[in-house]
Amino acid sequence: MANITAKITPVAIGLFSIDGLRDEEGRYYIGVPQITGEFQFDSRQASRAFKSLLGKDCLFTKLKTSLNPKAINAIPLVDFEKLLVELALKGNTRAIELVRGLAGLSLHQLFSDAFKVKFEQEERQDYLVKQQQSIRTRRLLTDAIRDYSARHPERSDNYRKFIYNNCTDKLYRALFGKPASKLEEERSCVGKLRSSFSASELVVIERHEDYATRLIDKLDVEPTEAIAQAVDFYS
Repeated sequence: MANITAKITPVAIGLFSIDGLRDEEGRYYIGVPQITGEFQFDSRQASRAFKSLLGKDCLFTKLKTSLNPKAINAIPLVDFEKLLVELALKGNTRAIELVRGLAGLSLHQLFSDAFKVKFEQEERQDYLVKQQQSIRTRRLLTDAIRDYSARHPERSDNYRKFIYNNCTDKLYRALFGKPASKLEEERSCVGKLRSSFSASELVVIERHEDYATRLIDKLDVEPTEAIAQAVDFYS
């Protein structure tokens, strides 16, 4: 099969950027060398690893670009999306951030279309940036709570079991008047509450979680008390 010439351009995905490829028929691809670098594959085993994750129907396309005189292997965009999900399920940190950040974007676009609301390019990128920033902040808060528990062996097993949920409920009750379970029920998003928040809601949540994280890390404040102080500070 003859090599296909493809155009290449950086594609912003919120806080991330990846080189997108587009062939002469308008089809989109991601280069295998870039995937191996971004998601820490062994380049020598990349083809085998991709087929293991995506199945025997995974096909590579040889593409020439202006960046490389030699044709490179690339996979279609739809296969890249599937690969992200599979990698996230296996615990790949970068894939998890991307999948969580992208969650809700397509539905938001479809709802905007249905209600005849414009959702422009800059708004989409802003949505993604705030999603990813919020996810990163949330991970820092959970790490801070974990480290606090490690520093305080006197805390009971029951405390350790419920501390994460207690902190989340305390914050959501203060900001939305309801615990996480009630919000999930109202928004029909069990297990995916984070993705249901608007960009403006995510900014407020992130601000409070970041403040609480610093109190826990710097002053060893008990996590639920740190949430309470964050709420008082911004109220």
